[in-house]
Amino acid sequence: MVKTRLPSMPTVIFVFVISSLMPINRASEAPNTQRHQNPTEPLSLIAKRNSLRRPVALALDEQDHRLYVANAQSGSISMIDTLHSKPLLEVVIGGRLSDLEIIPGRPFLMATDEQNHEAILIPKSVFQKSDQTISLVPEKKILRIPVAPYPVSISTRHDGTQAYIASLWSRKLSIIPIPDEFSGTDLATSSIQTIALPFSPRLQLLIDNQKRLLISDAFGGTMAIVDLESCVLQRVFSIPAHNIRGLALSLDGKRVLVSHMILNQLAETSRQSVFWGVVMTNNLRALSLTTLLSSDTPPLKDSHVHFLGDPGRATGDPNAVAICKDGTVLVCLGGVNEIAIGERLPYSFQRTQVGRRPVDLAIAENGEIAYIANMFSDSISIVNIARLETQLEIALGVDPSDLTAAEQGELLFYDANLSLDGWYSCHSCHTDGHTNGLLVDNLGDESFGSPKRVLTLLGVRNTAPWAWNGKIEKLSVQTQKSIIATMQGKTPNPEQVQALTEYLQQLPPPPTDAHSLPEQKVEKGRLLFHSHGCSRCHRSPTFTSPGRYDVGLVDHLGLRRYSPPSLRGVGFGQLFFHDNQATSLRNVFVKHRHGLVDPLTDQQLDELLTFLRSL
Repeated sequence: MVKTRLPSMPTVIFVFVISSLMPINRASEAPNTQRHQNPTEPLSLIAKRNSLRRPVALALDEQDHRLYVANAQSGSISMIDTLHSKPLLEVVIGGRLSDLEIIPGRPFLMATDEQNHEAILIPKSVFQKSDQTISLVPEKKILRIPVAPYPVSISTRHDGTQAYIASLWSRKLSIIPIPDEFSGTDLATSSIQTIALPFSPRLQLLIDNQKRLLISDAFGGTMAIVDLESCVLQRVFSIPAHNIRGLALSLDGKRVLVSHMILNQLAETSRQSVFWGVVMTNNLRALSLTTLLSSDTPPLKDSHVHFLGDPGRATGDPNAVAICKDGTVLVCLGGVNEIAIGERLPYSFQRTQVGRRPVDLAIAENGEIAYIANMFSDSISIVNIARLETQLEIALGVDPSDLTAAEQGELLFYDANLSLDGWYSCHSCHTDGHTNGLLVDNLGDESFGSPKRVLTLLGVRNTAPWAWNGKIEKLSVQTQKSIIATMQGKTPNPEQVQALTEYLQQLPPPPTDAHSLPEQKVEKGRLLFHSHGCSRCHRSPTFTSPGRYDVGLVDHLGLRRYSPPSLRGVGFGQLFFHDNQATSLRNVFVKHRHGLVDPLTDQQLDELLTFLRSL
């Protein structure tokens, strides 16, 4: 069985549950709130409250004829009988699940829980048929392992001895030893190793006979290779890409297939440029593993790229990638609700419709059947690979058609069909509501010719007015303008604009890192922030303000006055200013001396940067 996945991102829990694929703001999170499902809560209430499952990851056990499905919103794992193609039961194990793996050679599954910052070790014996279709697992039967906050993906060694957990916002890789037998006792914290990463990770892939781990950036095109024997970063490099959503190793182990997007930062978002794929392309790239393992060789040497989609029928937001034993490649096309199936290099892809937003897939050993997790249909599609057709769609829960306005807006946010011919969605630039960190020339400042950085939408409800020139007073106006001018889509109806606006308004700010920073240094940095006048433009608590300011930055068209972006989550950025000319947060003050009359000492700079990273 071969698989990759698109893990989800954490969300905020309101009076009703919204599947927002967004991070929790830990600063406002009450201690121990929603740690995991309440064991005393009636299952009928759990099922009602979590009527949407939102499947995000698959684990196929062909020996037992079982397909396990991790559901993000319901915090549950569904088990499907692959012999009879029907669901058997559903077990609630956590808060918001993001990934799922079967531990090779051991009778366990492992899931990651973004909401509770845990890896969960689950004996297969938990999944026994019962009279109930949904049940809770007694705590003594599973092992909850605290890991770095916001875990999003799992890789496991073929011998089942170790699991690797990538954590998004904390930028960490956790290495967990797997016990031979389940004892129900906690693993010693000292036995878990943690490696700091220079970016927010998402996907992982074991390479080089499992001696190394390839990790990709959740937002941009940065990748890293970790030497698992020495537990050190061996290489960090970038490729021209963003939204890396699929990683797979070729059958001979010599190439890495990467699904991603490329945004042309110099192209105008005119109708002609969008139609011909000049603005955004959706790609499957093959990288040479020999090249990647050579620290002094450019990463694109001996690589090639396949462009998915054509003018008139594009393939917005490619997701998971998997390879059959005969070399056939499958790619989930999340933005257009399809699967692309291509024969060996050079690939010639055909496409077939599946459920809404396919995000993960698992292929049977015989290469005849693929199982597809459709996140927004709450279903699993069973696809006959040879005949290129969907044989069956299995519902995981209730009919997901009765949605709130914000939930409908979420579906639109990830729908590439809002754009001309399906080239890209809102998510394509605002990755999971955040940002791909790139420039786009989209009439955001009412002109072409001066590309501007894509801003995060996390916490966007508190950042009025909108656009770099600060001329948009209503978020709904900005939403409609983006569909028409940036995406060259049809004029949305009022219901669509309202739904998208409501979805955007409930996105929380990026999570804060304040809890892990020294309080005294944060306070000194705060005082410097105010004494140097930074708070005139970036006012607490949103760290932005209305109006436009001349801060000495001039764009290609002579624009000097800008609406200040919020500094919430600024520590997660890699490039800064409207044109990304500042290559680090440190260089904002050292090289560009932004807002400074007098230079800062090294100690003052360290204190100011610590404060900014706490926001």
